[in-house]
Amino acid sequence: MANLGLGEITLRRNVVGTDRNVRIAVNVTNTGDVALGPQRLTFAVDGKGPRGLQVERLLPGISVPASFTHRFQTPGSHFVVARLEQDLLPPDDRTYFGLEVLEELPVLLVDGSPSGDASESETLFLASALEPTPEPTVRPTVVGPSALAETDLSHYRAVVLVNVAQVATADIGKLEEFVRHGGGLLIAPGERVKPEIYNATLFQRGEGLLPAEMLKLEGDPKKQDKPVRIHLSGLTHETLQLLADAEKSDLSDSLVYAYIKLAAPPAGTGASVVLRLANGDPLLVEKDFGRGRVMLCACPLDASWSNLTMRNAYVVLVHELIYYLSSPLLPVRNIPAGEPLVVKLPEKAPADVVELLLPMGGLRRLPVERRGGTRTATYADTTEAGLYEVTYRGSRGLVREYYVVNFEPAESDLTLLGPSSREILTDQTTMRFYDDWRTLEGALRVGHGIREFWLWLAVLTVMLLVSEVALTRKFSSRRAAEVEGVSFGTGVS
Repeated sequence: MANLGLGEITLRRNVVGTDRNVRIAVNVTNTGDVALGPQRLTFAVDGKGPRGLQVERLLPGISVPASFTHRFQTPGSHFVVARLEQDLLPPDDRTYFGLEVLEELPVLLVDGSPSGDASESETLFLASALEPTPEPTVRPTVVGPSALAETDLSHYRAVVLVNVAQVATADIGKLEEFVRHGGGLLIAPGERVKPEIYNATLFQRGEGLLPAEMLKLEGDPKKQDKPVRIHLSGLTHETLQLLADAEKSDLSDSLVYAYIKLAAPPAGTGASVVLRLANGDPLLVEKDFGRGRVMLCACPLDASWSNLTMRNAYVVLVHELIYYLSSPLLPVRNIPAGEPLVVKLPEKAPADVVELLLPMGGLRRLPVERRGGTRTATYADTTEAGLYEVTYRGSRGLVREYYVVNFEPAESDLTLLGPSSREILTDQTTMRFYDDWRTLEGALRVGHGIREFWLWLAVLTVMLLVSEVALTRKFSSRRAAEVEGVSFGTGVS
């Protein structure tokens, strides 16, 4: 059988703003048993301006990526749809992707050594790199450690501790709550940081925020006589994809003169090494903490212990780290089939009802309820694949949001099951597999017996015909009796 199918649409990064292009991609796969193509593939954003691409001839089982770049002009909810020319299995010829484009991404930078002289600030390079254009998406705010206690972290998507000597006990609890609910935390130590203090207050034997235990200072930031390069081979983490190619990135030219040696992440904590130095020591470690993420860099993000700030890769790296740490707070727009669609309304939105337009055109009115301090509207029956359009009254007028439910791509895979898959189904179900009709016929005779039903079907057909004739005569006689004696008026012959 011939079939081309589309996989899930993916973006190169989850956090999208209006300040730069984003690459949008989808895989086209020949799931049938004959070669197909060439065929036209189109992309459209918010249902406008489809862009066409040519998919070349594909052999069975072959998958190729197709992509285009787009710059969103307005913040808010958007959707992308990719379409192939329809074939015998149309459900996998169209796929959607929903996303929220940010107007701004607020980040809190905690400067461990605040100074009135900007040139001496610990956050000078970092803040400048995060705002490289007049209208950036990332908006950093710089405060000192003493101001952390009074700062409302709910206004930020990520927090960066920049060479903060010690975090107060109350502030640790505040940061834990922030990350646990989806916020991001980046820790960049420096000469003010004492490893033993961080280990006791933030690592807590693997139970705290710190992804790895700090050991000791390696190298001399003043002599700078034993620099170590950054190792780029085999990078797979999403934050490093733009920097992994040594021919296009100068990250590998960075020299680290000193760093805090980090212990291997303990098993069972979910922590892992993201980036290493050429000598094998971890440079960047991460862990999940609740719904949020924490990353620990072994050296400062300024010019004191490395020349990283002098590399073109520096601006890209710090942006990608902030995007990654901020992404858990993004609203969920792409929903697995069968999972509930949950609309989270802003606290100031006056709406008490949400209208939901279904993919096939049906309209539902969903009541707004308060759950766990959040005003939400829920729709449970998401078995219908396609685009779900939500509208409700916001504080500044009508709000429109797009949600997406797609078919599981594996459902349209026409590849025959292999021996291992057959064995699993045979063991866990009553299903049996047979390679030819004769084997199947023999199994039916042994297991259930086979009888010829044609004679019984013939008798049943004759009985139905006789019954139909009898009923026709009966109704005709009754109708004749009702009509007899009825006058149609004079002059009618």
